[in-house]
Amino acid sequence: MEKMNPLTGRLQVTVESARGLPRLDFTGKLDPYCLVFLCGDSVNSLPYTCEPARTTTKYRSVTPVWHEELPEMEVTPADRHLVVMVFDEDMATPNELVGCAVTELDNLHEDGTQHGLDMELLRPNGSGWTTGVPRVRACLG
Repeated sequence: MEKMNPLTGRLQVTVESARGLPRLDFTGKLDPYCLVFLCGDSVNSLPYTCEPARTTTKYRSVTPVWHEELPEMEVTPADRHLVVMVFDEDMATPNELVGCAVTELDNLHEDGTQHGLDMELLRPNGSGWTTGVPRVRACLG
């Protein structure tokens, strides 16, 4: 049974940057972008409770800087996690998932305090190895 989140309100997320991303392309660089969304007990639980927000692509970088404020997300009682997925944009092949970072919404306060979060990006193969650290700021109010 899915636990309900006592937090509700509007969540403002700013994707700041990422560091330590792997070099996946033959050029030794990435063309990274982020998808950010809220979900319930499992990242794999569909449907997500909100439409994913997307950053712009930063071409040829393993240390991208975005400083992008994303559209506000409505936090519902079903939401448990904030998820940041980093992808490598490719023109000739499907975009590749670099990794996924998750934090519990319980880590945020409902008082409008802005939280800087260095989120550990895990590889999509389930190995548990980290593939970088995206930095976001989140404010729940």
